Amino acid sequence: MRRSLLYLFPALLLSLIAGCGGDDAPPRGVLEISGPEGLQTTIAGKTFQKNPQRLRLAAKRYLVKCAAPGHRDRYYFVDVVRDDRLSLRAELEPENSAALIESEPAGAQVFFGGAPIGTTPAVISDLPAGEHKALLKLPGYADREVKWRIADARPVLVRGRLEHNTGVLIFESVPAGARILIDGVESGVTPKRIERAEGRYRVRMELAGCIPAEQTVTLKRGGKAKVRCELAMKPARLTVESEPQGAEIFLNGEKRGVTPCVIENLSAGSYLVRAALPLHEAVEREIKLVAGSRETVAFRLASGVGSCRVVVRPAGVALTLNGAPIGTVKPLPGDSKEVSPVVLRDLTPGSYRLGMSHPRALPTRKEIVFTVRKGQESSVEARMWVPDCEIVYLNGESRRGILIAEDAANLLFGMEPGVQVEVKRSSLRSMRWLPTHEVVDRDGVVRRGIIKAETPSVVVFETEPGHPIEFVRSSLRGIRRLREQE
Repeated sequence: MRRSLLYLFPALLLSLIAGCGGDDAPPRGVLEISGPEGLQTTIAGKTFQKNPQRLRLAAKRYLVKCAAPGHRDRYYFVDVVRDDRLSLRAELEPENSAALIESEPAGAQVFFGGAPIGTTPAVISDLPAGEHKALLKLPGYADREVKWRIADARPVLVRGRLEHNTGVLIFESVPAGARILIDGVESGVTPKRIERAEGRYRVRMELAGCIPAEQTVTLKRGGKAKVRCELAMKPARLTVESEPQGAEIFLNGEKRGVTPCVIENLSAGSYLVRAALPLHEAVEREIKLVAGSRETVAFRLASGVGSCRVVVRPAGVALTLNGAPIGTVKPLPGDSKEVSPVVLRDLTPGSYRLGMSHPRALPTRKEIVFTVRKGQESSVEARMWVPDCEIVYLNGESRRGILIAEDAANLLFGMEPGVQVEVKRSSLRSMRWLPTHEVVDRDGVVRRGIIKAETPSVVVFETEPGHPIEFVRSSLRGIRRLREQE
């Protein structure tokens, strides 16, 4: 009896699921199930292969198992309602796996998804179902792409055999000894042979003093490629300075500028540099320029001339140098007893004749010889006896001479060169200056006398000894020097 019930129960359950029965069959509803490709649906021990699957079931709660290749199984509880239509979308999680990547020889770098993940043997985990690929790279071997498929959770073994892929690069340069850079990586100096994998390479050669050279070379498997560069020398640059500035610069006899100057694009080699400046001694120096160098040469030019400081008294003396007029001695502004020195510059070394003349002087002409030395200043001091005053005695006798000093009662008077006498004022009828200048004031009044002192704004003028008149220059119409005959 018990065995009979065991056989009857499954048959009864299937008849309920299939909707078979007579008029007293339980109420039914419709369940529609869909999901990933290859979906299998199992209900009450029965598996259905269609996707989507439409079932008419008796109204009640069911446990539904959903399975698909490469996905994890999932279970759902579904309540079927009478005369109702239900839809179930099976959302299954992918069932990932792993791949072990091996290469022959081992040690190849593995790139997966474009990024390096290690070297062989290498494991790539958490791979979803489907097609996959990786790239194997090993120096000296051709790149190898490997592919595999993940169908379920079982790990996959992937092997790739690598083939040799090298050639020889031969490097030469003129001159030799240049640094070799392959794709930016230093790889020795020329001449050199280097084994590399086939492909295109960017080659650069560098040598001190030369302009770098670059080129691209293609190397084929088992082949040779020669890379030869003739390196041009870098031009040198020379900066020339001098003290004082403005010297003409000659390079191997050719004028190249005036200091300070920069001479560009010079070839390596020896040069004779010459600096010449008027009134200075020329200087020469031999230099050697290295390719690409930046050199500076500085010259200090010694003066090739001298000068002479001439102090001649009194003012008004005409001066000549070797017979050529050079001017007239002028009074020192602000000091009537002193004269302004005359500085003779840029005189070549040697002897010179300084001539002095004045129409009232005794003698009227005089000459001094002086010597000029290179780079030095000599000095000359001289005096001419030039009467500047005229006195008239009570008896009518007049004398011209130099008023050396005076007080209220007496005069110290130079009668002739080297002769000085004391004259009592009481013995004189008159005394006057021998005029050298004429001034005209705003009112047109003309006065003759001598300029005792002057500044840029004031003139001190004496028409008679001991009677100075101070004029503001702006108050005068004019000042002129008198000719001797006047």
